[in-house]
Amino acid sequence: MTAPDQVAAFQAAESLLGSRFKLERLVVANRERVLFLGVDQILKRRVSLRLNFYSDEPTRAWFLREAEALGQLDHPAIRHVYDVGITGTLAYRVGNWIDGEGLHEAMQRGPRSIPGVHAFARDLLSAMEHAHARGVIIRRVVPASLIVSPAGRVTITDARFSSWTLPAIPAGIVPSQQAFMAPEVRGGAAGDPISDVYTAGTVLYYAITGQEPPLDTREIRPPTELRPIARGRWNGSSCARSSRRLTTATRPRRKCWKTSPPRPAPSRCRRPRRRQGCPL
Repeated sequence: MTAPDQVAAFQAAESLLGSRFKLERLVVANRERVLFLGVDQILKRRVSLRLNFYSDEPTRAWFLREAEALGQLDHPAIRHVYDVGITGTLAYRVGNWIDGEGLHEAMQRGPRSIPGVHAFARDLLSAMEHAHARGVIIRRVVPASLIVSPAGRVTITDARFSSWTLPAIPAGIVPSQQAFMAPEVRGGAAGDPISDVYTAGTVLYYAITGQEPPLDTREIRPPTELRPIARGRWNGSSCARSSRRLTTATRPRRKCWKTSPPRPAPSRCRRPRRRQGCPL
């Protein structure tokens, strides 16, 4: 399979989708699918239109299975699916449009900041936890499938190799960039939540160092060797602030006089006071 001609893809999509969606521009085209930025003419909102022009059964089933996987999920860090269908020779998927750029594009300007990587970690792990609760293991997250918003938040847009789609992946399809997959997943295993944590770690390693992690985990170099500034920024600012917060939180409070137990009153002699003139 080869990528369809962009002009032909644009014209075919317009004729098959009808007047419901207005195509604004073609974003990316590869041998499996074509992505358009479009406008829903009824709801008056921008949408992503992912199209599959190949009518062979294995590829079409894989495309629809991925849409089904994304349809199980509803999380702000995972692309939503609004609709999916087949019209003529075209299978399509409608999802939310995400403003931003791919992580691989953002990394051309250099590694991400430490606070930015913290935000990535929160978004990725939260999205994966949501997917795991619904029986979906993401298995593979590559920089090109992560959209970074202008606010620095990331969104997972690809579930092609998730555990949900595993039975539908055509024979002979080998995932690219396997460094972003856990070792057992590279061997064909369905994986588990721990596999996704490994995957998230590889993405964060890439974001903080600007280098793709090696396949052999024994060859992984510490991030502080690849980006020495990371150590200074972490120890000099984040750790100091965290230390102050921890010290303040754990420091024993001084007892307030009002809340301290009252001192016992001095004991009084029970012997009656002597009267004047009393011999006793």
